[in-house]
Amino acid sequence: MSGFSDWGDCLEPLLRDARFRAELLDQLEDDGERLVAALVANKPLSEVELEKVDEALRDAYDFLAEQVVCLDWYSCSPMGGDGASWILGFADVYWFCSSDWENEGPFESLDDALGASSSFSMATENASLKSSHVSDDTLLSIAESVCPYDSTIYVNGTEYRHGEDGLVSTEDDEEGNNKDAEEEDDVDEDDDIDEDDEVDEDGEVDEDGEEDADED
Repeated sequence: MSGFSDWGDCLEPLLRDARFRAELLDQLEDDGERLVAALVANKPLSEVELEKVDEALRDAYDFLAEQVVCLDWYSCSPMGGDGASWILGFADVYWFCSSDWENEGPFESLDDALGASSSFSMATENASLKSSHVSDDTLLSIAESVCPYDSTIYVNGTEYRHGEDGLVSTEDDEEGNNKDAEEEDDVDEDDDIDEDDEVDEDGEVDEDGEEDADED
Protein backbone atom coordinates (compact mmCIF):
# COMPACT_ATOMS: atom_id res chain seq x y z
CA MET A 1 0.00 0.00 0.00
CA SER A 2 1.36 3.40 -0.95
CA GLY A 3 1.82 6.23 1.56
CA PHE A 4 2.55 9.92 1.76
CA SER A 5 6.06 9.52 0.36
CA ASP A 6 4.63 8.26 -2.93
CA TRP A 7 3.28 11.70 -3.76
CA GLY A 8 6.84 12.91 -4.31
CA ASP A 9 7.17 15.54 -7.03
CA CYS A 10 3.43 15.27 -7.78
CA LEU A 11 2.65 17.15 -4.59
CA GLU A 12 3.97 20.51 -5.77
CA PRO A 13 1.67 21.00 -8.82
CA LEU A 14 -1.32 19.92 -6.75
CA LEU A 15 -0.60 22.41 -3.97
CA ARG A 16 -0.17 25.18 -6.56
CA ASP A 17 -3.69 24.53 -7.85
CA ALA A 18 -6.21 26.75 -6.03
CA ARG A 19 -9.07 24.26 -6.34
CA PHE A 20 -7.02 21.38 -5.00
CA ARG A 21 -5.63 23.43 -2.15
CA ALA A 22 -9.11 24.56 -1.11
CA GLU A 23 -10.43 20.99 -1.21
CA LEU A 24 -7.43 19.75 0.76
CA LEU A 25 -8.10 22.36 3.46
CA ASP A 26 -11.69 21.15 3.66
CA GLN A 27 -10.55 17.54 4.01
CA LEU A 28 -8.07 18.42 6.77
CA GLU A 29 -10.70 20.49 8.62
CA ASP A 30 -9.46 22.50 11.61
CA ASP A 31 -5.84 21.43 11.22
CA GLY A 32 -5.77 22.24 7.52
CA GLU A 33 -4.02 25.62 7.50
CA ARG A 34 -1.17 24.45 9.71
CA LEU A 35 -0.61 21.17 7.88
CA VAL A 36 -0.77 22.70 4.39
CA ALA A 37 1.63 25.46 5.46
CA ALA A 38 4.00 22.77 6.71
CA LEU A 39 3.76 20.93 3.40
CA VAL A 40 4.47 24.08 1.40
CA ALA A 41 7.45 24.94 3.61
CA ASN A 42 8.62 21.32 3.52
CA LYS A 43 8.61 21.12 7.30
CA PRO A 44 8.70 17.69 9.01
CA LEU A 45 5.45 16.14 10.20
CA SER A 46 4.78 13.27 12.59
CA GLU A 47 3.77 9.84 11.32
CA VAL A 48 0.21 10.44 12.48
CA GLU A 49 0.10 13.78 10.67
CA LEU A 50 1.56 12.28 7.50
CA GLU A 51 -1.11 9.57 7.50
CA LYS A 52 -3.79 12.20 7.95
CA VAL A 53 -2.35 14.33 5.13
CA ASP A 54 -2.00 11.31 2.84
CA GLU A 55 -5.66 10.37 3.34
CA ALA A 56 -6.76 13.97 2.77
CA LEU A 57 -4.64 14.20 -0.40
CA ARG A 58 -6.29 11.08 -1.80
CA ASP A 59 -9.78 12.22 -0.93
CA ALA A 60 -9.18 15.68 -2.47
CA TYR A 61 -7.69 14.14 -5.59
CA ASP A 62 -10.52 11.62 -6.01
CA PHE A 63 -13.06 14.42 -5.62
CA LEU A 64 -11.48 16.66 -8.30
CA ALA A 65 -9.90 14.22 -10.75
CA GLU A 66 -11.58 13.38 -14.06
CA GLN A 67 -11.41 10.22 -16.08
CA VAL A 68 -8.85 10.84 -18.81
CA VAL A 69 -9.10 7.55 -20.68
CA CYS A 70 -10.96 4.29 -20.09
CA LEU A 71 -10.51 0.79 -21.51
CA ASP A 72 -13.26 -1.70 -20.80
CA TRP A 73 -13.87 -5.22 -22.02
CA TYR A 74 -16.53 -7.88 -21.77
CA SER A 75 -16.43 -11.65 -21.88
CA CYS A 76 -18.75 -13.96 -23.77
CA SER A 77 -18.16 -16.61 -21.13
CA PRO A 78 -21.02 -17.45 -18.73
CA MET A 79 -18.42 -17.13 -15.96
CA GLY A 80 -18.09 -13.43 -16.70
CA GLY A 81 -14.74 -11.71 -17.01
CA ASP A 82 -15.88 -8.16 -17.71
CA GLY A 83 -13.62 -5.40 -16.45
CA ALA A 84 -12.10 -2.00 -17.00
CA SER A 85 -8.96 0.06 -16.49
CA TRP A 86 -8.94 3.85 -16.46
CA ILE A 87 -6.68 6.82 -15.85
CA LEU A 88 -7.66 9.69 -13.59
CA GLY A 89 -6.09 13.09 -14.07
CA PHE A 90 -5.97 16.47 -12.38
CA ALA A 91 -3.40 19.30 -12.53
CA ASP A 92 -1.13 17.10 -14.69
CA VAL A 93 -1.06 14.42 -12.01
CA TYR A 94 -2.36 10.98 -13.01
CA TRP A 95 -3.50 7.79 -11.34
CA PHE A 96 -3.97 4.32 -12.82
CA CYS A 97 -7.11 2.51 -11.62
CA SER A 98 -8.53 -0.88 -12.58
CA SER A 99 -10.99 -3.60 -11.71
CA ASP A 100 -8.35 -6.26 -12.39
CA TRP A 101 -5.01 -4.62 -11.50
CA GLU A 102 -3.87 -2.85 -8.37
CA ASN A 103 -4.32 0.91 -8.46
CA GLU A 104 -1.04 2.74 -9.00
CA GLY A 105 0.01 6.35 -8.64
CA PRO A 106 0.45 9.18 -8.59
CA PHE A 107 2.34 9.82 -11.84
CA GLU A 108 3.74 12.98 -13.36
CA SER A 109 2.74 12.06 -16.92
CA LEU A 110 -0.04 10.25 -18.74
CA ASP A 111 2.48 7.94 -20.41
CA ASP A 112 3.77 6.81 -17.02
CA ALA A 113 0.22 6.12 -15.83
CA LEU A 114 -0.59 4.16 -19.01
CA GLY A 115 2.53 2.07 -18.47
CA ALA A 116 1.74 1.29 -14.83
CA SER A 117 0.49 -2.15 -15.87
CA SER A 118 0.07 -4.20 -19.02
CA SER A 119 -3.63 -3.33 -19.16
CA PHE A 120 -3.23 -0.67 -21.85
CA SER A 121 -0.84 -2.73 -23.97
CA MET A 122 -1.85 -6.41 -23.76
CA ALA A 123 -4.12 -8.02 -26.37
CA THR A 124 -7.72 -7.82 -25.18
CA GLU A 125 -10.77 -9.21 -26.98
CA ASN A 126 -14.11 -7.36 -27.09
CA ALA A 127 -12.59 -4.10 -25.88
CA SER A 128 -13.76 -0.52 -26.02
CA LEU A 129 -11.59 2.58 -25.59
CA LYS A 130 -13.02 5.98 -24.66
CA SER A 131 -11.57 9.44 -24.03
CA SER A 132 -12.44 13.10 -24.57
CA HIS A 133 -9.06 14.27 -23.27
CA VAL A 134 -6.54 12.21 -25.24
CA SER A 135 -5.63 12.91 -28.87
CA ASP A 136 -6.95 10.60 -31.60
CA ASP A 137 -3.41 9.53 -32.49
CA THR A 138 -2.70 8.46 -28.91
CA LEU A 139 -6.03 6.64 -28.63
CA LEU A 140 -5.51 4.76 -31.89
CA SER A 141 -1.97 3.84 -30.85
CA ILE A 142 -3.31 2.34 -27.61
CA ALA A 143 -6.12 0.61 -29.51
CA GLU A 144 -3.69 -0.97 -31.97
CA SER A 145 -1.67 -2.40 -29.06
CA VAL A 146 -4.78 -3.74 -27.33
CA CYS A 147 -6.75 -5.08 -30.29
CA PRO A 148 -5.65 -8.57 -31.46
CA TYR A 149 -4.97 -9.06 -35.17
CA ASP A 150 -8.12 -9.58 -37.25
CA SER A 151 -10.29 -8.49 -34.31
CA THR A 152 -12.23 -5.30 -33.72
CA ILE A 153 -12.21 -2.60 -31.07
CA TYR A 154 -14.43 0.41 -30.48
CA VAL A 155 -12.70 3.78 -30.11
CA ASN A 156 -15.05 6.53 -28.96
CA GLY A 157 -17.94 4.59 -30.47
CA THR A 158 -16.31 3.91 -33.86
CA GLU A 159 -15.50 0.30 -34.70
CA TYR A 160 -12.01 -0.48 -36.02
CA ARG A 161 -10.55 -3.71 -37.35
CA HIS A 162 -6.89 -4.60 -36.85
CA GLY A 163 -5.55 -5.83 -40.18
CA GLU A 164 -2.43 -5.74 -42.33
CA ASP A 165 -2.69 -1.95 -42.64
CA GLY A 166 -3.11 -1.47 -38.89
CA LEU A 167 -6.41 -0.17 -37.55
CA VAL A 168 -9.01 0.66 -40.18
CA SER A 169 -12.52 1.88 -39.50
CA THR A 170 -14.94 -0.89 -40.44
CA GLU A 171 -17.13 1.77 -42.07
CA ASP A 172 -14.27 2.93 -44.29
CA ASP A 173 -13.36 -0.69 -44.99
CA GLU A 174 -16.95 -1.43 -46.05
CA GLU A 175 -17.02 1.64 -48.31
CA GLY A 176 -13.77 0.51 -49.90
CA ASN A 177 -15.16 -2.96 -50.52
CA ASN A 178 -18.32 -1.49 -52.06
CA LYS A 179 -16.24 0.70 -54.35
CA ASP A 180 -14.16 -2.28 -55.45
CA ALA A 181 -17.35 -4.23 -56.12
CA GLU A 182 -18.76 -1.38 -58.22
CA GLU A 183 -15.58 -1.19 -60.27
CA GLU A 184 -15.75 -4.95 -60.87
CA ASP A 185 -19.38 -4.58 -61.99
CA ASP A 186 -18.36 -1.84 -64.47
CA VAL A 187 -15.71 -4.14 -65.95
CA ASP A 188 -18.23 -6.98 -66.24
CA GLU A 189 -20.69 -4.71 -68.07
CA ASP A 190 -17.99 -3.77 -70.59
CA ASP A 191 -17.26 -7.44 -71.17
CA ASP A 192 -20.95 -8.13 -71.76
CA ILE A 193 -20.92 -6.50 -75.22
CA ASP A 194 -22.06 -9.17 -77.66
CA GLU A 195 -19.14 -10.81 -79.37
CA ASP A 196 -20.93 -10.36 -82.71
CA ASP A 197 -21.27 -6.61 -82.24
CA GLU A 198 -18.83 -4.52 -84.21
CA VAL A 199 -17.99 -0.85 -84.04
CA ASP A 200 -18.17 1.21 -87.21
CA GLU A 201 -15.84 4.02 -88.16
CA ASP A 202 -18.06 6.55 -86.33
CA GLY A 203 -17.76 4.56 -83.11
CA GLU A 204 -21.32 3.20 -83.33
CA VAL A 205 -22.16 -0.41 -82.64
CA ASP A 206 -23.57 -2.32 -85.57
CA GLU A 207 -25.69 -4.95 -83.84
CA ASP A 208 -25.95 -6.96 -87.05
CA GLY A 209 -22.18 -7.35 -87.16
CA GLU A 210 -22.06 -5.47 -90.47
CA GLU A 211 -20.40 -2.20 -91.17
CA ASP A 212 -22.49 0.63 -92.58
CA ALA A 213 -21.90 0.87 -96.29
CA ASP A 214 -21.82 4.14 -98.19
CA GLU A 215 -24.76 4.58 -100.48
CA ASP A 216 -23.90 4.62 -104.15
